[in-house]
Amino acid sequence: MRLLLTTFWFFLAAGLFVGTLAALVLGWNFVEANLYGDYGLRFLYWDSLAERVQSGTLWGGVLGAACGVLALVGRFLAARFVSWIDEAVVAWRVVSRSRWIALCLAIPAAVVLLVVGLRILNEHFIPWDYTKRYWVLNGGWIVASIVSTFVLYNLLRLPKYDGREGRRGVVLATVLAALSVVVTVGFSAYAASQRPVSNGRHVLLLTVDTQRADHLSCYGYPRETSPKLDALASTGTLFENAYSHAPVTSSSFSCIHTGLRPRETGTYGNDPIRLSMPTLSEQLRNAGYYTGAIVSNFVLQRGKNYEYGFDHYDDRMDSRELVRKTPERIGGSTTTSALKWMRGALEQERPVFLWVHYQDPHGPYTPPREYQDDFLEGEQRGRKLRVNDSVKGQGGIPSYQELGAYREFGYYVSQYDSEIRYFDDSIDSLVRGLKQLGVWDDALVVFSSDHGEGMGEHDYYFAHGDYLWPGQTHVPLIVWDPDRKTDAERVAEVAKSSDIVPTVLGFAGVDPALELPGVDLRKLAAEAGEGANGVPAGESTGEGQNGIPADESTDSTSGAATDPTRWSLSETFVTDNYKAAIRSRDLMVFYDAFNEDYRAYDPREGRFLSSTETFENPNFEPMKEALDQLRNRSASRDPRGTAKGRQEIEVLKSLGYVN
Repeated sequence: MRLLLTTFWFFLAAGLFVGTLAALVLGWNFVEANLYGDYGLRFLYWDSLAERVQSGTLWGGVLGAACGVLALVGRFLAARFVSWIDEAVVAWRVVSRSRWIALCLAIPAAVVLLVVGLRILNEHFIPWDYTKRYWVLNGGWIVASIVSTFVLYNLLRLPKYDGREGRRGVVLATVLAALSVVVTVGFSAYAASQRPVSNGRHVLLLTVDTQRADHLSCYGYPRETSPKLDALASTGTLFENAYSHAPVTSSSFSCIHTGLRPRETGTYGNDPIRLSMPTLSEQLRNAGYYTGAIVSNFVLQRGKNYEYGFDHYDDRMDSRELVRKTPERIGGSTTTSALKWMRGALEQERPVFLWVHYQDPHGPYTPPREYQDDFLEGEQRGRKLRVNDSVKGQGGIPSYQELGAYREFGYYVSQYDSEIRYFDDSIDSLVRGLKQLGVWDDALVVFSSDHGEGMGEHDYYFAHGDYLWPGQTHVPLIVWDPDRKTDAERVAEVAKSSDIVPTVLGFAGVDPALELPGVDLRKLAAEAGEGANGVPAGESTGEGQNGIPADESTDSTSGAATDPTRWSLSETFVTDNYKAAIRSRDLMVFYDAFNEDYRAYDPREGRFLSSTETFENPNFEPMKEALDQLRNRSASRDPRGTAKGRQEIEVLKSLGYVN
């Protein structure tokens, strides 16, 4: 019995110590990669380190116990068969029985340590990219596993555990186990002591995928696609001219969650958000908020780094797309998960930050059966389109959007609108549930979309990401502020996705980790209501600076007519070509890296201006200059190859975002 207990205890202690030590190294690498110390996120620094040490100690103990059991069982089985082995292979007779038993046990134990360790390492501690850090950590773990084979081998060769060597081993194991527990408890206690006491109120960020603003009835769409949201909008502040910084999910959300633009975040397409970018959730958690996310788009799954900063990150997908079979979660399930989490979160007696992202109405447009006929007017079936052999939407229906035998343009539009109607009911259920929990009335609520969708403009159908047309960048943006003293209002000033972070941090009373290019939307709405420089909203002071009409381009927060921070920059990088556009209320200026040209575009008429119209437009030159300043200067090559880590801080300093 002493032999059994001693063997098990030694393996358990070794597992605890190795797990704790490995977690310390990995935790240190994690907080350094996130630059928590550089951004002054003190609590998040220690809490993240303690969280990983706790996890490492736990997994190390489990793995150690498993190896102990394996050693006991293996030693018993090996002893049973060792006589047969001695007789079968003459060469084995010259090797002691204890050595063969040790070797038979050490190799399987080391293999288990290698496989399980690599899985935990790559799933929880290493970002989803093949960086230098990735290869160093994986290579280091492989070397450690090989070394552990020799260590286990020599330990198992001990002829007995009740002699002097055995007693020394037990004492050493006890010391290592005690040290592991002390380190884990110490880090946990210190992290808990650093938790700030926040007097903030709840914050809700509600987002929907692929939602054009002009297909919501509260934005003037003739179909009643969003009656529930319309009613809610009548109690909040609706921004009529809000624009996304990118027409792709991850690139756009990198802006929504950092308050920066793709040129600063370095996130293009559906690449992961960089660890070194301080996110909204990280800053709120650092300030004492209890943070949760319920996401329904496969692009936002764990591994894309959006999960960091959230105490709870629910990316479970219980449905699949029609054609590609990509996992997703539909609106009803999203609402159920969000309300379930919120009920538990309120028991924490801390202010809550909840992000809920709905996948509807992202294609394929497959609303529940009871919604599919809502907008099937006969005259809307329209012309027939071909199905493309790729996911691109130029000239026809993207391959993943194909809905059976239907080819009519109007049918696809009707199903997109029906998806919106289904989403409208889903978010209505969420809001009613939040009101029943007593959360809605005292919380800051922000609703928006990551980007829009092509609906045939410029022969581009049911897709996004390739272009920066208004239909793909004009997004809904509605804010419900419990401190708002005026009635519901509609704001015509240009707003941007990057305005969300300063708005939320301002409401929560949290100083941003970076100087942000956006503005607090609550202040923008208040100043728009009063009129810039005391002029009532809707009135113009005539010509602004450089001959630009004040009601078209004046920054309502500073009065600077050519201030580019009040214009919206959008970027995309697809098919080895970088595109950028800057937008005011009445003009867009496009830049195409392939052609290296700038073109003026009238978003209201949906056409490019002629050369004469371009140079006669007083807004063109200042907007072209602003775009030339703001666009990614490395666009002649892959813009994703910009600096990383601490080099990014230097880049942000040069842009004026870090003091």
